[in-house]
Amino acid sequence: GTNPSNESPRWPGSLNITRSCTLKFAVYSGDKQIGPIAEYQYERLTAQATAERQGILSILSETNRLYRVSRQGPQKDTKAYTDRDYILTDVPKTLENTVFIQTPNDDSEEFRDTLVSIELAIPSTIIIAHDTRITEPSWLSNWEKIKGQLTTNDTTFGLFQKNVPAGKLTLGPNRPDTRGSASQYLIFLQPGNLKQLADATTQEAVTAAIPTADAQRGKALFFATGGAGCFKCHDAKPADTPTGFGPNLSFLKEQRNPNHIIKSLLTPSSEIKEGFATQVIITHDGRTITGILKHETGESITLNQPNEKSVTISRDKIDERVSQKVSAMPAFDRLLTPQQIADLVKYLLEQ
Repeated sequence: GTNPSNESPRWPGSLNITRSCTLKFAVYSGDKQIGPIAEYQYERLTAQATAERQGILSILSETNRLYRVSRQGPQKDTKAYTDRDYILTDVPKTLENTVFIQTPNDDSEEFRDTLVSIELAIPSTIIIAHDTRITEPSWLSNWEKIKGQLTTNDTTFGLFQKNVPAGKLTLGPNRPDTRGSASQYLIFLQPGNLKQLADATTQEAVTAAIPTADAQRGKALFFATGGAGCFKCHDAKPADTPTGFGPNLSFLKEQRNPNHIIKSLLTPSSEIKEGFATQVIITHDGRTITGILKHETGESITLNQPNEKSVTISRDKIDERVSQKVSAMPAFDRLLTPQQIADLVKYLLEQ
């Protein structure tokens, strides 16, 4: 759009952005512009990117009907199905903050061993909402029946829960027989957290897994809630302005050195990129402040924090400053398997 002027709309305090756009800002004092015009681009995630950030790599329907991650999540008035206008009318607390996978209601009458397969990058908790008007299918017999019910403007659903590992999850038919009218089950997902490994992952094991590495799985680990969480501190692609707590990782593609990436993931403190050593500042009043150096002047030091904020400390308040030879990044040798690290390496080398 056009550049803002003194006649442009005033900042309302907050904005709800629902589409890709470019926002431009300018600060005015009276009729005079103060400083340059600021510009920021917002890009709405695709459905695929939204799914990957929840650790969902793919959803494969055996009937070729549409299963889709809802952008809204489970809330009142959200459409329940991809092929019907039924809406959610009452959502229990159990389903708050879960990922909602809308299903095709036409699949409710299908009789197949597998209706849909979901490929997961990380361990997750799956909740199936099943129509209470019919008997549950046999594949749900080893799922835990949990409290609460979900309702739509069509029917009521009981809830069944199961913790599943990373990998392929297959879900069977909606019903055991043809008796009774019923709607198709709905799927909810809560991404889990990586669990501590009994045996540490080694560089040799990761190197052996590189030939079977998958960049899509690596991308999901990079972004997924409960995954490696790299995106919280790093950008994987080139950016005009650094935004992450840690270094931009786009240089890795040019280096083409998988061994360097593997070593950095397993033992991050062995080689710290210049400018990203952890700074520890102790103030005269006893406070300890840690972070990554953003900039410093003769009067103050500013440190970046992992929460995307920064802290500025006046030099006259600093008692001691130490640059640690320890990376702020955690070691992943006890959190990621050799294949998972190989997948991350593949993704980073392709950015």
